[in-house]
Amino acid sequence: MPWFDDPVEAIGKYSAVLRDNDEDIRSLLYRGEAYRMQRQLPEAIADFSRIIDRVSLATEDSREALGLLHAHICRGVAHVAAGNGEAAFADFNTAIEVDPDYHLGYYNRGKYWFATGEPTKAIDDHTKTIELDSGFVPAYLQRGIEWKWIREFEKANADFAVVRKYNNQCTGPKIGAPRKT
Repeated sequence: MPWFDDPVEAIGKYSAVLRDNDEDIRSLLYRGEAYRMQRQLPEAIADFSRIIDRVSLATEDSREALGLLHAHICRGVAHVAAGNGEAAFADFNTAIEVDPDYHLGYYNRGKYWFATGEPTKAIDDHTKTIELDSGFVPAYLQRGIEWKWIREFEKANADFAVVRKYNNQCTGPKIGAPRKT
């Protein structure tokens, strides 16, 4: 994703593009993400909704289909941040319907399930995430937490071992490590 160091700068740059072409899916998506990062959730949700309203589920254009998929996931994440759990759940389900092989739909829906007190449903979705993308380490961390929650410690430790292996191999930020403030 093309990005700027400063989300405020990103909002300005993508807004300038949208003044010339107010239906540019990529700019709507990126500006929506910048708004979400700034906790300007109504604006983020509005940008993602514009994509969803514009692109048909039956589109044959692969770029539009990908934009629609990401718009549902991003809008769902913004809905979670805004406290709109049911709207988020609907977006994650739609993303799964749009592309049942895209791991982020299941990953985000799994996080929703866990947050609403359904750890076994969360485990199912995070297991599906891992089946679809075995290299997506955040799913192992999330599923490990869920296994631990239901007192399946051996399974939790197996997932945490995957996360530790990744953390030992990477030079960037570590998954599960405290954020620097």
